[in-house]
Order: sequence, then structure tokens, then C-alpha cells
Amino acid sequence: MALNGTAITVLCLCAEWCRMCNAYRTTFATFAAQHQGIRFAYIDIEDEAALLDNMAAVDLADVVDFPTLLIADAAGLLFLGPVMPQSETLERLVRAAVIGGMSRRKPSVDAAALQPLLQGIAERGLYLGRVD
Repeated sequence: MALNGTAITVLCLCAEWCRMCNAYRTTFATFAAQHQGIRFAYIDIEDEAALLDNMAAVDLADVVDFPTLLIADAAGLLFLGPVMPQSETLERLVRAAVIGGMSRRKPSVDAAALQPLLQGIAERGLYLGRVD
């Protein structure tokens, strides 16, 4: 099932030392390859700490467990939280974001606040697959 959500970005925030994250990385990459209309990036929060530290919109204190997904659309942040490392969970969350069935995260973080993070990911070539 292909989802089309060109304005959707899905970031997996993980750590190299996390065995669960390492196992989930393949699942995440496979899902990303199947959904080319959505931007996906797997971010090691320690390797990319400088990128994330400069991101006032996303407080790393919100990353309390791994893997943590950040899902945003053209208007801003939709979801930030730990998830079960299963393809079904990823699909359910992404589908809700694409069809508009996901409530806006409170407190809201708008697209302008997320722009430095998304731009930094693009500049570092961290998006998986083709990014239009």
C-alpha cells in the first residue's frame, strides 16, 4: 500500500548503542523505500547532536525512549514520541498523518520552527531515498 504525503516528514530519532534502534533501522528504511512521496530520515541523536541542539522547536528532553518518531507536515509538528519498533505502528502513524487523522501536537510547533532541523537534515544528506 503506497501512501502519498509529499508534505509529510518522518524522522526516527535513535542512538547507535540502542539494540532496539539498530533492529528497527531496517524496518524503517524498508518502509521509507516503499513510500517515496514522504520524506524519511534516520537520525542518530548523538552523531547529529549539534543539529538537534540548535533546534529550539524540538527539546531532546522529549526523547525519553528509543526509537522516537517525529512526524511533521507542512503546518508543523504532528507527533513526537517513542513508538513500538514495528512496521505496523509506523504505518498506522504515517497513514494518520497523511490522511489528516492526527491531532496537532500540543504545544504546537509550526513549520517555521522546524525549518532549521529539516534544512540541516537535507544539507547533511540524511534523508533516505529520493527527496523531491
